[in-house]
Amino acid sequence: MRSEGLGVHPRIEAWLAFVDESAEGAERDRLQEHLESCARCRVLVEDARRMRSALQNDRLLAPSPAARDAALRAFHPARSTPPLPDWAQGLRERAARLVFDSHAASGAAFAGARSAGLARRVRFESAGVELDALIEPLGDGRRLTGQVLTLRESARPAASAPWIISVDDRVDGEGRTDESGELVCEIAGGGEIHVRVAVRPGELAVFRIPLADPLR
Repeated sequence: MRSEGLGVHPRIEAWLAFVDESAEGAERDRLQEHLESCARCRVLVEDARRMRSALQNDRLLAPSPAARDAALRAFHPARSTPPLPDWAQGLRERAARLVFDSHAASGAAFAGARSAGLARRVRFESAGVELDALIEPLGDGRRLTGQVLTLRESARPAASAPWIISVDDRVDGEGRTDESGELVCEIAGGGEIHVRVAVRPGELAVFRIPLADPLR
């Protein structure tokens, strides 16, 4: 779809970043310029702002799976949310913060290791929960090995915590951490990895591992 004189409409992800004020600099200026001349996108942005305001007013209201699927289909008609196990339905999701990625500091992360150009090490933190993970090539796919720790008072393994791992929109595996808080899963090659772990009742910590930047 095209706007008159402006080319292709920006993707919904770009408008969500615009509404959340995470789009900055030249990208935000580009979106603002498009918005001033495109009635279709102005309607979409106003709808996103109303939805964001409603969610902020009631953060504890978790949408049903059917409502979430309907909302995603409105933006991506060809896609739907991946099927999650019954225990994960309706849990609040808390996004984690990436604090280390070996692709940004490969020399320090894998000095002297033969797998320096192959493996990837990442570490996340999310409200007192930490995930330390290693992603290695395995045939046409990958193996993810991770340890989940709870950080309140002192670092302790998150034993027997339910987890789900998906690649893009497909669930590749699920299980529980062992007594050391460790998990292992063979996953598809390529694609963004999402690791969801339920360390506390009613809440999923979501660790998002984007594709590596090949230019780094």
